[in-house]
Amino acid sequence: MNRFLYLFRRMAPVIIYLCGILFFFLADILVSSSHSSNVVAEWANIKSFVMIASPFLLAGMNNLYVRWPDEAANISCSIIGILGIALFFLIAVQVLSGGVFPRWYVDVTIAYCISLCGMSYLRAKLKFVLAQLQQNLWKILIFLLVAASSYLGWGVSVKELYRYSLWVGVVVLLFSVFDKGAFVGVIKPKVKALTLAQYGFAFQMMLSTGTMAASAYASVFFVSSFSENAMAASFFAHYIVFTAFAVVVSGYIGFSLTPMLKSAPEKYLPLIVDYKRKIFSVSFALFALNLFLGCVLFDFVYGGRYEVNYLWATFLSLECIIRSLYVLPTSILGAFSDGARLTSFVILGVVGCLILVLLSLLGIYMEYLVVFVLLGSMANWLLRYYSASRTAMAVISEKKLINNKAV
Repeated sequence: MNRFLYLFRRMAPVIIYLCGILFFFLADILVSSSHSSNVVAEWANIKSFVMIASPFLLAGMNNLYVRWPDEAANISCSIIGILGIALFFLIAVQVLSGGVFPRWYVDVTIAYCISLCGMSYLRAKLKFVLAQLQQNLWKILIFLLVAASSYLGWGVSVKELYRYSLWVGVVVLLFSVFDKGAFVGVIKPKVKALTLAQYGFAFQMMLSTGTMAASAYASVFFVSSFSENAMAASFFAHYIVFTAFAVVVSGYIGFSLTPMLKSAPEKYLPLIVDYKRKIFSVSFALFALNLFLGCVLFDFVYGGRYEVNYLWATFLSLECIIRSLYVLPTSILGAFSDGARLTSFVILGVVGCLILVLLSLLGIYMEYLVVFVLLGSMANWLLRYYSASRTAMAVISEKKLINNKAV
């Protein structure tokens, strides 16, 4: 019994994390299969905007909690100031755009920013169960709200679903961290300013996490923002089905692989390097399997509502496999890379995102938005994978991490 409880405590964060992914995926499926095209397009638009904007609005400051856990009070004060600036920026954009960006972007995005900060703080304090609850409880709640609104006929809009679930998560956060550690520094008379090195690290992490979020969600954002609702809804349905494998696999591996590599590099690194030599055959098999299963699932979920667009399905399946493979070299970088190597990797990530944005804008101009978005997304992920793989192998070779020899 004691062993069972021990294993349950060890596995609880992973279980909560996987439940969050599953319920958010089911919420996407439920919305896209049972609601009108304009509701689906609105859902896709707010989801993609919040996921992309939040890392940039936080300026990477939430990552400082894990790196410098003893300075939580100082970091919290800086984040409060940055969130104030972010709030002003979002309101200004809403006003200057003449309402193009709806008002609910403001409070929903700020709530998600607070959620990210809470998760980072709780991770730094080694409260992994609470950290995963903070990050995933709102995803479970939003599924329950979507299910209730779909089957019980509740007249709740998309913006209200996000607003209620995320702000409930913020309330849970306040109960989780309202002790001597987290925000008590705000009311202390002496709070130390962060160093330039800490701000530099935050900026680097902002570019890394922000471009990663943009890589994952920019295609959905552009299509849901600049195409007709019917096309946006169909594209979103394709996106969630044909990239589901990447979300589950990369999320789980990313959660566990970096600490495993850090603790036993001589055991796990040779497996990754050997896998890299078989990359083409394994990738092709995974691509074919993802495309086949995606078509079956798409037909099962959306039969009679949407038809499979095989061009979109092919591009999204290729992107899905590249995203899944991408987590292997980035886990190596997370465990062993130094500042200089990480900087060059981040710069190429920014270049990849710029290619995606420029091709998407070209698609808007030429009225072939989805095709150009998919081409830009593919180019971005290929560049990111090439950069991460090359940098990871260089780090392994320089530090002689495998049998004390260069690779």
